[in-house]
Amino acid sequence: MKIKKLILENFRGFYGKHEISLDNFNVFIGKNDQGKSSILEAIDIFIYEGKGNVKIETADLNINAKNDGISEFKIALEFSDFPKDVIIDTTNPTSLKDEYLLNDNNLLEIWKVFKNGKFIDTFLRCKHPVNDEFLKEIMKKKINELQKFVEEKGIDVDDRRKAADLRKSIREYYGKLIYETIDLPIDVEGLKDIWSQLNKYLPI
Repeated sequence: MKIKKLILENFRGFYGKHEISLDNFNVFIGKNDQGKSSILEAIDIFIYEGKGNVKIETADLNINAKNDGISEFKIALEFSDFPKDVIIDTTNPTSLKDEYLLNDNNLLEIWKVFKNGKFIDTFLRCKHPVNDEFLKEIMKKKINELQKFVEEKGIDVDDRRKAADLRKSIREYYGKLIYETIDLPIDVEGLKDIWSQLNKYLPI
């Protein structure tokens, strides 16, 4: 996968939210202590969750944010060139596009949250169908919940043993979809397996 954008939120000297677009060749120019090294170190912290060359410290939280009562900082990367299909298991392929896990730019946007010098959470920020609570939470549904829904609504599904097929048929059942940008934790039911495969493609 290729990094297209770095987003920093209350990390070191970056108070609030800051977006830094990246391309094949990048040059950072500035005076000392203006955050050039922090940009590169933020990428290291994101990828290795503070276990790489750069360790997480409590002082990484921006001082102004801390004074505002904020206790965590966030680092996000926006990726292009992600795998077209993600194989959940040998018989259950799906795609980030089909699962509505891409952002407004049709890119993969991954956020990581850090608090008290520790990594605490990962989530995907995506443009997702939100017609009702069930559809908004569909990635969190266990397969038996999806099967119950299609049974009650009389929805045709190619293979009711596959969660990806169930989700696809349910979305088609709704017809016109209403979208909203939401944050989906990677430890929810439907995202666990997708994330375990996607994680293999992160840069090192």
